[in-house]
Amino acid sequence: MAHAGGGAGAQAIAASRTLSALEVLALSDCPIGSDGALALARSDTLTRLRTLEVRNCHIVTYLVDELLRPGALPALEQLDVRANPVVGTAFDAAAEALAARGCRAMAW
Repeated sequence: MAHAGGGAGAQAIAASRTLSALEVLALSDCPIGSDGALALARSDTLTRLRTLEVRNCHIVTYLVDELLRPGALPALEQLDVRANPVVGTAFDAAAEALAARGCRAMAW
C-alpha cells in the first residue's frame, strides 16, 4: 500500500516504474485534484492496481469517466470516491459501466 500527498505525489506514483506491482493505493484525504486524478487514470504503470481509494481528494466525475477508457487500470476491482463531488446520474452511469468490467465503485 502506498500513501502520497497532493497532485504531484499522485503524478509521481502514476509514473513510477518501481510501483508497477502496486495493488492497493490509498490516497484518501489528500488533495490530489484534477491533475493527480487524471495522472492515475491514465497511468500505464499501475496495471496491477486492484483497489483505488480517493475519498475526499477534490476530484470530479471525469476521473471515473477516464477509468472507463479501454485499458485504463485494467486490474481495478474497487474504486472508492466517497466525499468527492462525484454524485448523481453521471456517477451512476459510470458505476454501472465499471461494474460491467468487474469493478465495484462507491460514492456517497
